[in-house]
Amino acid sequence: MPSSTLAQKYKINGVVNTENPVLQNLEELAISSGCFITYDTQQGKWGVVINTAASSVASFDDTNIIGPINITTTSMFDLYNQIEVEYPLLDTLDKTDYVRINTSNAERSINEPDNLMKMTLNYCTEPVQAYLLGNIQLNQSRLDKVAVFETDYSALALNAGEVITITNDLYQFTNKTFRIITIKEIDGSDGDLRSEITALEYDAAIYDNTTIPRSVRTDLTGIQTLGAMTAPTVSITKTEASARPFISVISSVPNGVIEGVECWISSDGTNYNLRETIKNADTTLTSGGSVTFEFDDQPAGNVYAKTRGTNYSVAGPFSNVATTVYAPQQITNAIGNNTSVLNSSGATLSLLLAVPSLLKALDTFMNGSTTALNSVAKTQRVVYTVSNADCVTKLNAMTAGYTLASGYNNTNVLTPANWISVNFTTTTAFDIISIDLQTPLVNSEYDYEDQSSIAQTGSLTSQPTLGIGLLTGNTLATATEVIGSTIDWTNNFSKISYANAPAGNYFIMAYTIPTYALNMNYPRSLGAGDESKIFQYNFSSPGAGTPAGFAATVDFVKYG
Repeated sequence: MPSSTLAQKYKINGVVNTENPVLQNLEELAISSGCFITYDTQQGKWGVVINTAASSVASFDDTNIIGPINITTTSMFDLYNQIEVEYPLLDTLDKTDYVRINTSNAERSINEPDNLMKMTLNYCTEPVQAYLLGNIQLNQSRLDKVAVFETDYSALALNAGEVITITNDLYQFTNKTFRIITIKEIDGSDGDLRSEITALEYDAAIYDNTTIPRSVRTDLTGIQTLGAMTAPTVSITKTEASARPFISVISSVPNGVIEGVECWISSDGTNYNLRETIKNADTTLTSGGSVTFEFDDQPAGNVYAKTRGTNYSVAGPFSNVATTVYAPQQITNAIGNNTSVLNSSGATLSLLLAVPSLLKALDTFMNGSTTALNSVAKTQRVVYTVSNADCVTKLNAMTAGYTLASGYNNTNVLTPANWISVNFTTTTAFDIISIDLQTPLVNSEYDYEDQSSIAQTGSLTSQPTLGIGLLTGNTLATATEVIGSTIDWTNNFSKISYANAPAGNYFIMAYTIPTYALNMNYPRSLGAGDESKIFQYNFSSPGAGTPAGFAATVDFVKYG
């Protein structure tokens, strides 16, 4: 009995009786498709308003309500709490079928008697659609406040079915929502034209509907037999080494009339015992969903499990048999001298006996070995460099267009082709990629402002101020930064680390940035947000004896 959902929320299907008045046929079509027929007096045209959650289109209060508001409510004895929807079912060649919906006891008033509403949908052939429309109609009928009031002629532009808000101190309404039922043109006592609005209390929550499964019925009676159940599927998971070892049997919920799901367990695959039944009273059993049985008293050894659906009359077919070998080991939360632990292969290690070996290996590792206990392995260390001459070329390209008034030209600074960069590719993932960076030694000029607020130019030999980063991607221009930092001219090195680094193509790059004030002078100011910045520019190599340009020492680290 397959289950599905509808492609369209509302769909009409049927034969229209042309002997009926046109308006009657239109209203029946509208009811079956969840909308209202309305007439637009401004355009002189008929139209529809969809009966769904909507926002308010107009507000009414003491400023535009003429006279009193009349509020009526429905007696508790007249409230509907059941609905029976009659419709032609497509599956049974349009034979008459019924959907019945009841208001829950929690939503009823105390001592509220049963009161059945009947609804006919001549052009609805889908049970899910009939349920949706019936549920909206039933919930809407229980919104029992009806407001009638007069307003000016402009309200005739509104349509039946649209949502409005009403604010009134007497009834303690503050933007309370109502849906217009009728709008009528009337003559006021002073001879002017007015609008009389009748509106029903509105609540958007009545349109909230979860997905409703649709069971295809092929028998003409439309009766689903109690024994028509499918076989579920089952699997086993286990938690063996834990403070609470247990097995979990996960079963699907079969299609059919299901009141419960049984779980049967065996140790030999032949003799099964019923261990537990999950019933509708315990949880909602939805066809196609799943339920989980947990057993923390299962003995060690082979485990066989199967499930089946049941109802108050019959039991359905059994599922497939799932099997596993269960070896529970309770591990307490406290560690003593004889506490055992498991290695990666599942073998037991005595903690007390392992301590001498652990200390010896740790001592070896701390003295430089990277293979002790297979705990840390630096697979390789590689140094990447950019020559001092190439660094000077890149620095000048980034600071090209510098002016005293404007500082750096961001277009030049942020162009990847101008960056100092190195590239490497890894074919495996690493726990850490650790990078030590050193910048080149260069001559440069810099601007600053003295204590008299006069712009001054100085020169020095130093490591330039750089922004640095590790990027990943196919090209430097399209790569994405995964970690970044800065190297100030008071420090000629920096360290960045990237954890859980996947395999891929990487770039280490550096670009020029302003630094902050020297201690001996006030900084040059360009205005708000640019205080305390000092700009380096006009770079050149200081000559022999300089460091080997930009150096990146990369450690590729894996933990064993």
